[in-house]
Amino acid sequence: MEKTEKFFTKQMKIFFIVNFGLTAVFGILMGILWFRGLDTGPLALCQMLYPAIGVMVAKIMTEEANEIPKSFYTVFLCSSTIIVFVSIIQIILGKGSQGITSIIITFTCFILGMVLLGENKEVAIKNGIRGGILKKSIYVVVLFICLYFCRFILAMGIIDGNIGGEIKEIMNVHVLGELVIIIPLFFISFIPFLGEEYGWRYYLQPAMQKKFGTIKGVISLGFVWGIWHLPVIYFYYSSLHQGIIPLLQQISYCILIGIFLSYAYMKSRSAWTVSMIHYINNGMPLLLGIEVTEMYTKTTWEELGISILIGMITYGIVIFDKEFRKKH
Repeated sequence: MEKTEKFFTKQMKIFFIVNFGLTAVFGILMGILWFRGLDTGPLALCQMLYPAIGVMVAKIMTEEANEIPKSFYTVFLCSSTIIVFVSIIQIILGKGSQGITSIIITFTCFILGMVLLGENKEVAIKNGIRGGILKKSIYVVVLFICLYFCRFILAMGIIDGNIGGEIKEIMNVHVLGELVIIIPLFFISFIPFLGEEYGWRYYLQPAMQKKFGTIKGVISLGFVWGIWHLPVIYFYYSSLHQGIIPLLQQISYCILIGIFLSYAYMKSRSAWTVSMIHYINNGMPLLLGIEVTEMYTKTTWEELGISILIGMITYGIVIFDKEFRKKH
């Protein structure tokens, strides 16, 4: 087998070591903080940065300097380091870091936007920080919002037995208005979402699809992505006392929404587009008045089964699209 055909190339090994290494080290720290009753939220946010850090470090160590967007990578890596450092300090001092972290993220988004304009266009496109198909990007974003609402109506309607009430909740002017408002806010808060999607969809997805095939590669990626969430699941969203349901819930959701995100990336060819979809997905519970921690701490086996089935019907339906019959 040719060296270029191997899955675990030197670059891929560095990506996994950095990404999962940071997750493990800070996951242990999250566990210690959780056992002491301290807030682990800031480190949960930091974990979203590790996949992109893994990609950037791997590329810096294995590719020629003129083949990577050095300025963009430098700003992202430096700001990520600052965010992690500030988060740890704030936790130790017992003060919330959300305000400070938000300022850093907003400032960094502005700087990255300026830096991106100055990067060599061909290099930026090659490294996934520019490019994409605008019309298809808009299409997959709108499609995701529609499917998310369908999933919410079905899931909540079946569990609560009041589908009509859930439809009224969706059509609430407040909900729709908030949705219109939060989408532009993506451009001043994209750092953590790009942090995940640059690693998972831009970098790992093509490699997994080449190794295992289009569909198996996407499903395998979803499983890896779900396992990667383990520290956040047990030391932030829920606890070790909840047993295996929260982890199974996360893995199944990552596989199912991962199918859609992978589809969106294949369709749009843009890490920015899937980052926006990820951002919308994380913001939807707030708009709909859903308490995320309750989703992980109060879900029963029956509700988990219903959630998986509905996820297969909504997000999983795109697997029949022609994109999944192409070679990627």
